[in-house]
Amino acid sequence: MAIRWEIFGRSNMYTFNLRLDLLHNFFLKCGARANKIRVDKIAKETTARALTGSLPVRGGMHIVAYAKALENLSGVAVGKLLPIPDIGNNRLPEAKRYEDAGLHRILYRFSPEDYARAREVWNGLDQEDGGALEVVEGTPEGVVPPDIEAEPQLTSFVGPDESDLDPEIIEEYSKRIFSKGIGDDIKRRKSVEPVKASKSKRR
Repeated sequence: MAIRWEIFGRSNMYTFNLRLDLLHNFFLKCGARANKIRVDKIAKETTARALTGSLPVRGGMHIVAYAKALENLSGVAVGKLLPIPDIGNNRLPEAKRYEDAGLHRILYRFSPEDYARAREVWNGLDQEDGGALEVVEGTPEGVVPPDIEAEPQLTSFVGPDESDLDPEIIEEYSKRIFSKGIGDDIKRRKSVEPVKASKSKRR
């Protein structure tokens, strides 16, 4: 699952209501993956296409992780209830090498202190190819990221995308998944000012 939650269209903010935040981030991940596919359609340069081939694979994995977390919390088959887009990568030729490497089935734990219970969510078989889902300790193989100075958040906390996710939609689906008992959580969430995350290093 993602390290940061994104709430009501604002990046890097927390409401600390796990069920509602997971649902909202699920929709955000679906939208983000759709945008990555759009970029893949217009990218022509070889290096750019290699990048756009990897992003939908990992983005699709994040969508599945959020769906599985919601199912564990609610007992509801999220895939049958929510309007989930086709997350298959078969139509993206550059994605094949990453799928062949199984990157759509791997959840990385970048920190030994965080997400110790990730296997309670990320387990079972992949819905596309039937391969086993796997939690890997540490980071993926690759170039070591440089240790550079922290910089301000690169995306605006408030901007033209703030209203893209309608709060009424989140409220409606949260009631469908968690029943009417979620109503009190929704009221509390509306009354609490979200907390902005601190600046982080660019990776």
